[in-house]
Amino acid sequence: MLKARYFLQGSFFEAAGGVRPSYVWRLLLCAHLLLELGLLVQPLSVQQDQYVSSLLHLDGSWREDEVRVNFVAVDAEWIVQISVQEGEADNLGWHFNLHGCFSVKNAYQVAQGSQATSCSSHGSSTSSAESSWSFIWRPKAVPNVLLFAWKCCKRAVLSVSNLRRRGVIGDSSCVLCGLEEGDVMHMLADWRIAPMQGSVGR
Repeated sequence: MLKARYFLQGSFFEAAGGVRPSYVWRLLLCAHLLLELGLLVQPLSVQQDQYVSSLLHLDGSWREDEVRVNFVAVDAEWIVQISVQEGEADNLGWHFNLHGCFSVKNAYQVAQGSQATSCSSHGSSTSSAESSWSFIWRPKAVPNVLLFAWKCCKRAVLSVSNLRRRGVIGDSSCVLCGLEEGDVMHMLADWRIAPMQGSVGR
């Protein structure tokens, strides 16, 4: 279904955001960037890629004179030894694994590492973020309460505002008062809403 909507002609690597992309597709495009970071070989089309087709005869053999003009001698020798087989897909390898095999666990570690690198470049902002997280996890409280506080900070709580941000609903106003945006702070701290939530909880 996603292929039919976003990349009917071509492959996933050539796909774009499209018009009003869904939340799932936006997440997949983030994974697309991660794959580009770790793939050893990008899929090539012999018929469409001019850099490849200009070095090949019609029967699929190499134009050795062209190869030797465009590459240094050592590389040219390696290239002309590569057999070109039409009709077969190019093999892809994962850069961050010794055997070239992709795994979700390894991709997650790569994503965390790149995120940590980008955060470390911000200097003081990293230390302030670390102190704010320790402020949440340090108190001696029930684990569920600490987890809820962390989810509030990460905007992972099921609120009207978060549902609007993810494109699930169209209106982000509070369903109880209808006057303000239904974000987490409004749900928990607003004096008009908090007593209602307490009564519902009981």
